Amino acid sequence: MWIRTTLLLITVAACGIGCKYNDIELLGDGGGTCTKCPALPDLAPPPPKCAAAKGLSGDNLVCIDFMSIPDQILPDPPTAGSLSGWSFNTPPNCWQIMSGKLQVMDFKNFMGSCGFLMKALLPSDYQKYNSFTLAIVQTLDFNETQQRAQIMLGQDDPPTRLIDQATGKQPRQQRTYQIAKAALPNGGNGYQPLFKITSTVGPGGGYTGWLIESIAVNGVQ
Repeated sequence: MWIRTTLLLITVAACGIGCKYNDIELLGDGGGTCTKCPALPDLAPPPPKCAAAKGLSGDNLVCIDFMSIPDQILPDPPTAGSLSGWSFNTPPNCWQIMSGKLQVMDFKNFMGSCGFLMKALLPSDYQKYNSFTLAIVQTLDFNETQQRAQIMLGQDDPPTRLIDQATGKQPRQQRTYQIAKAALPNGGNGYQPLFKITSTVGPGGGYTGWLIESIAVNGVQ
C-alpha cells in the first residue's frame, strides 16, 4: 500500500510543476493525470523584424525588407508606406525595387551619381540612446576603379560625414556599423543615413551595382 501511495505522490508532484493542484485528476488505480497543464513558455528568441536586424542588440527603430515592397520605380516621396519620410530625389527616378532588392535603375549602363536619404530618427529616439547601429544586407558588384558606394550621415559631405565606402565585388552579407552618439560624424546633430553610388564607367559597364535587400537601425542605451 505504501508503494502505491508513494507513486501517487510522485505523480502529483511531477504534474504539479506545470499545474495547479485542482487541475490534477486522481484515478481509481492510484495514478494521476494532469488535465489542464499550461504550455511551457517559448524560450526561443523572437525572430528579427527584418533580415538586417538579425543578431543586433538594442531596440529596433527602423526595419525594412525590400522583398515586402512591390517592384516599382521609387518616386519622391515614395508611395510605399514603409518608406514614408525617405527621400529618393538625388536625382529623381534613379532608384527602383526589383526582385526584392533596392538598386539603381539600369546600373549596367549607369554613369553619374545616385543617392537616397533615410527618414531621420525622432528627436526623442535620438536623445534616448547612446549609440546607433546601422545594418544592411547587401551584395556589391562594382568596377573597383570607377564605381563606389558611400554611406554618410545627413548630407552628401564625404570629408566630414562619411561612415563607410566600398567598391569591387562583395558577396551577399550583413554589414553593421555601430557608432557611439558622441562620435557620429555630424557633430551630434541627429541620425539620418545617406546612401550614394558614383560611377564613371558609362554605358556598357556590365556591373550589377549595389543590391540592398534589407536595412535596419537599432538604438543601444
